[in-house]
Amino acid sequence: MEQVNQAAESEAKKVKADTATVVKCEDGTEVRFPGKRKMQIAITLAEGALKGVIYFLNGRVLPVDVAAEHTHNFIEYGFGQKVRDNVAGETDVDDMVVATQNQLERFAKGLWNETRERGAFSGASLLIQAIVQLTGRPIADVSAWVSTLSKPQRAAMEIDPNIGPIFRQLKEAKEAKLKNIDTGSLLSGFLAGEAPAADNADSDEDDGESEQGEAEQADESENALEDKPSRKRK
Repeated sequence: MEQVNQAAESEAKKVKADTATVVKCEDGTEVRFPGKRKMQIAITLAEGALKGVIYFLNGRVLPVDVAAEHTHNFIEYGFGQKVRDNVAGETDVDDMVVATQNQLERFAKGLWNETRERGAFSGASLLIQAIVQLTGRPIADVSAWVSTLSKPQRAAMEIDPNIGPIFRQLKEAKEAKLKNIDTGSLLSGFLAGEAPAADNADSDEDDGESEQGEAEQADESENALEDKPSRKRK
Protein backbone atom coordinates (compact mmCIF):
# COMPACT_ATOMS: atom_id res chain seq x y z
CA MET A 1 0.00 0.00 0.00
CA GLU A 2 1.40 3.40 -0.99
CA GLN A 3 0.38 6.84 0.25
CA VAL A 4 1.80 9.85 -1.57
CA ASN A 5 1.70 13.10 0.40
CA GLN A 6 1.70 16.28 -1.66
CA ALA A 7 3.89 18.17 0.81
CA ALA A 8 6.56 15.45 0.79
CA GLU A 9 6.48 15.23 -2.98
CA SER A 10 6.79 19.00 -3.46
CA GLU A 11 9.74 19.10 -1.07
CA ALA A 12 11.40 16.26 -2.92
CA LYS A 13 11.17 18.28 -6.14
CA LYS A 14 13.00 21.18 -4.50
CA VAL A 15 16.04 19.02 -3.83
CA LYS A 16 17.92 16.63 -6.09
CA ALA A 17 16.30 13.23 -6.36
CA ASP A 18 19.45 11.51 -5.16
CA THR A 19 19.33 13.40 -1.85
CA ALA A 20 16.09 11.70 -0.79
CA THR A 21 16.73 8.79 1.56
CA VAL A 22 14.39 5.80 1.74
CA VAL A 23 14.49 3.94 5.07
CA LYS A 24 12.79 0.67 5.96
CA CYS A 25 11.62 1.37 9.49
CA GLU A 26 11.25 -1.15 12.28
CA ASP A 27 7.53 -1.65 11.58
CA GLY A 28 8.30 -2.64 7.97
CA THR A 29 7.22 0.68 6.48
CA GLU A 30 9.44 2.26 3.83
CA VAL A 31 9.61 5.99 4.48
CA ARG A 32 11.09 8.66 2.24
CA PHE A 33 13.11 11.45 3.87
CA PRO A 34 13.66 14.31 1.38
CA GLY A 35 16.72 16.53 1.70
CA LYS A 36 17.91 16.95 5.28
CA ARG A 37 14.69 15.69 6.82
CA LYS A 38 15.35 13.35 9.76
CA MET A 39 11.76 12.89 10.92
CA GLN A 40 8.44 12.22 9.21
CA ILE A 41 5.08 12.51 10.92
CA ALA A 42 1.82 10.82 9.91
CA ILE A 43 -1.13 12.04 11.98
CA THR A 44 -4.88 11.51 11.73
CA LEU A 45 -7.78 12.91 13.75
CA ALA A 46 -9.96 10.07 15.06
CA GLU A 47 -12.92 10.76 17.35
CA GLY A 48 -11.37 14.03 18.48
CA ALA A 49 -8.00 12.49 19.35
CA LEU A 50 -4.72 12.71 17.44
CA LYS A 51 -3.30 9.35 16.47
CA GLY A 52 -0.49 8.29 14.21
CA VAL A 53 3.22 7.54 14.06
CA ILE A 54 6.53 9.38 13.96
CA TYR A 55 9.25 7.90 11.76
CA PHE A 56 12.95 8.65 12.29
CA LEU A 57 15.83 8.47 9.86
CA ASN A 58 17.45 5.71 11.95
CA GLY A 59 14.41 3.47 11.41
CA ARG A 60 12.81 3.98 14.81
CA VAL A 61 9.05 4.36 15.03
CA LEU A 62 7.11 6.01 17.86
CA PRO A 63 3.31 5.79 18.11
CA VAL A 64 1.29 8.96 18.67
CA ASP A 65 -1.81 8.86 20.85
CA VAL A 66 -2.85 12.29 22.14
CA ALA A 67 -5.89 12.49 24.39
CA ALA A 68 -8.88 14.36 22.96
CA GLU A 69 -8.71 17.06 25.64
CA HIS A 70 -5.31 18.16 24.30
CA THR A 71 -6.27 18.21 20.62
CA HIS A 72 -7.31 21.85 20.77
CA ASN A 73 -3.86 22.85 22.05
CA PHE A 74 -2.13 21.12 19.16
CA ILE A 75 -4.50 22.62 16.59
CA GLU A 76 -4.11 26.10 18.04
CA TYR A 77 -0.31 25.82 18.02
CA GLY A 78 -0.16 24.42 14.49
CA PHE A 79 -2.56 27.04 13.15
CA GLY A 80 -0.67 29.84 14.88
CA GLN A 81 2.64 28.64 13.43
CA LYS A 82 1.19 28.42 9.93
CA VAL A 83 -0.18 31.97 10.13
CA ARG A 84 3.09 33.36 11.52
CA ASP A 85 5.11 31.65 8.80
CA ASN A 86 2.87 33.29 6.21
CA VAL A 87 3.82 36.82 7.32
CA ALA A 88 7.54 36.13 7.62
CA GLY A 89 9.35 38.95 5.87
CA GLU A 90 6.48 41.42 6.21
CA THR A 91 7.71 44.25 8.46
CA ASP A 92 4.66 46.50 8.13
CA VAL A 93 1.68 45.51 10.30
CA ASP A 94 -0.83 46.70 7.69
CA ASP A 95 0.85 44.49 5.08
CA MET A 96 0.72 41.60 7.55
CA VAL A 97 -3.05 42.05 7.76
CA VAL A 98 -3.36 41.82 3.95
CA ALA A 99 -1.13 38.73 3.80
CA THR A 100 -3.11 37.03 6.58
CA GLN A 101 -6.44 37.86 4.96
CA ASN A 102 -5.21 36.29 1.74
CA GLN A 103 -4.17 33.15 3.60
CA LEU A 104 -7.49 32.83 5.46
CA GLU A 105 -9.37 33.11 2.18
CA ARG A 106 -7.23 30.31 0.75
CA PHE A 107 -7.99 28.16 3.79
CA ALA A 108 -11.72 28.75 3.23
CA LYS A 109 -11.30 27.47 -0.34
CA GLY A 110 -9.53 24.33 0.86
CA LEU A 111 -6.07 25.49 -0.23
CA TRP A 112 -3.19 24.80 2.14
CA ASN A 113 0.13 25.56 0.45
CA GLU A 114 1.11 28.51 -1.70
CA THR A 115 4.63 29.35 -2.81
CA ARG A 116 5.41 33.05 -2.56
CA GLU A 117 8.48 35.12 -1.85
CA ARG A 118 9.04 36.78 1.52
CA GLY A 119 7.59 40.25 1.72
CA ALA A 120 5.27 39.53 -1.22
CA PHE A 121 2.60 41.83 0.23
CA SER A 122 4.96 44.71 0.96
CA GLY A 123 3.21 47.99 0.16
CA ALA A 124 -0.19 46.36 -0.35
CA SER A 125 -1.72 48.28 2.56
CA LEU A 126 -0.88 51.62 0.93
CA LEU A 127 -2.40 50.47 -2.33
CA ILE A 128 -5.57 49.51 -0.48
CA GLN A 129 -5.77 52.94 1.14
CA ALA A 130 -5.26 54.63 -2.22
CA ILE A 131 -8.05 52.64 -3.89
CA VAL A 132 -10.40 53.31 -0.97
CA GLN A 133 -9.75 57.05 -1.28
CA LEU A 134 -10.31 56.95 -5.03
CA THR A 135 -13.39 54.73 -5.19
CA GLY A 136 -15.04 55.15 -1.80
CA ARG A 137 -15.54 51.38 -1.61
CA PRO A 138 -15.41 49.68 1.83
CA ILE A 139 -11.88 48.89 2.95
CA ALA A 140 -12.82 45.24 3.57
CA ASP A 141 -13.91 44.82 -0.06
CA VAL A 142 -10.83 46.56 -1.43
CA SER A 143 -8.50 44.59 0.85
CA ALA A 144 -10.06 41.30 -0.23
CA TRP A 145 -9.63 42.22 -3.89
CA VAL A 146 -6.04 43.49 -3.59
CA SER A 147 -5.02 40.31 -1.74
CA THR A 148 -5.91 38.31 -4.86
CA LEU A 149 -3.59 40.33 -7.11
CA SER A 150 -0.12 39.12 -7.99
CA LYS A 151 2.90 41.23 -7.09
CA PRO A 152 3.34 42.47 -10.70
CA GLN A 153 -0.36 43.35 -10.86
CA ARG A 154 -0.11 45.35 -7.62
CA ALA A 155 3.01 47.11 -8.93
CA ALA A 156 1.08 48.08 -12.06
CA MET A 157 -1.81 49.40 -9.97
CA GLU A 158 0.61 51.55 -7.98
CA ILE A 159 1.53 53.50 -11.13
CA ASP A 160 -2.00 53.62 -12.53
CA PRO A 161 -2.78 57.20 -13.72
CA ASN A 162 -5.64 57.51 -11.24
CA ILE A 163 -4.29 55.51 -8.30
CA GLY A 164 -0.60 56.36 -8.65
CA PRO A 165 -0.72 59.97 -7.39
CA ILE A 166 -2.69 58.98 -4.29
CA PHE A 167 -0.39 56.01 -3.65
CA ARG A 168 2.72 58.18 -3.89
CA GLN A 169 1.21 60.77 -1.55
CA LEU A 170 0.47 58.10 1.06
CA LYS A 171 3.95 56.60 0.65
CA GLU A 172 5.62 59.99 1.06
CA ALA A 173 3.59 60.68 4.20
CA LYS A 174 4.67 57.36 5.65
CA GLU A 175 8.32 57.93 4.77
CA ALA A 176 8.16 61.43 6.28
CA LYS A 177 7.77 59.84 9.70
CA LEU A 178 11.23 58.33 9.31
CA LYS A 179 12.75 61.82 9.01
CA ASN A 180 12.28 62.21 12.76
CA ILE A 181 15.04 59.65 13.28
CA ASP A 182 18.43 61.30 13.79
CA THR A 183 20.49 59.31 11.30
CA GLY A 184 23.55 61.48 11.95
CA SER A 185 23.61 60.42 15.60
CA LEU A 186 23.15 56.80 14.58
CA LEU A 187 26.17 56.95 12.27
CA SER A 188 28.26 58.78 14.88
CA GLY A 189 27.31 56.15 17.43
CA PHE A 190 28.36 53.39 15.05
CA LEU A 191 31.75 55.01 14.49
CA ALA A 192 32.13 55.37 18.26
CA GLY A 193 31.21 51.72 18.81
CA GLU A 194 27.93 52.55 20.56
CA ALA A 195 24.76 50.48 20.22
CA PRO A 196 21.77 52.39 18.78
CA ALA A 197 18.99 53.23 21.20
CA ALA A 198 15.78 51.26 20.66
CA ASP A 199 12.78 53.10 19.25
CA ASN A 200 9.29 52.24 18.02
CA ALA A 201 10.50 51.64 14.48
CA ASP A 202 12.71 48.83 15.74
CA SER A 203 9.73 46.92 17.13
CA ASP A 204 8.22 46.38 13.68
CA GLU A 205 11.56 45.26 12.27
CA ASP A 206 12.10 42.83 15.12
CA ASP A 207 8.66 41.32 14.60
CA GLY A 208 9.46 40.61 10.97
CA GLU A 209 12.84 39.10 11.81
CA SER A 210 11.40 36.86 14.53
CA GLU A 211 8.68 35.63 12.18
CA GLN A 212 11.32 34.84 9.56
CA GLY A 213 13.34 32.89 12.13
CA GLU A 214 10.29 30.89 13.12
CA ALA A 215 9.57 30.17 9.47
CA GLU A 216 13.09 28.84 8.94
CA GLN A 217 12.75 26.57 11.96
CA ALA A 218 9.40 25.37 10.63
CA ASP A 219 11.13 24.21 7.43
CA GLU A 220 12.80 21.50 9.52
CA SER A 221 9.70 20.58 11.53
CA GLU A 222 6.49 21.12 9.55
CA ASN A 223 3.28 20.61 11.47
CA ALA A 224 1.39 17.36 11.37
CA LEU A 225 -1.12 18.47 8.76
CA GLU A 226 1.63 18.82 6.14
CA ASP A 227 4.02 16.17 7.26
CA LYS A 228 2.49 12.82 6.39
CA PRO A 229 5.24 10.77 4.69
CA SER A 230 5.21 8.75 1.53
CA ARG A 231 4.92 5.17 2.69
CA LYS A 232 4.91 1.69 1.22
CA ARG A 233 4.12 -1.42 3.23
CA LYS A 234 5.97 -4.64 2.55
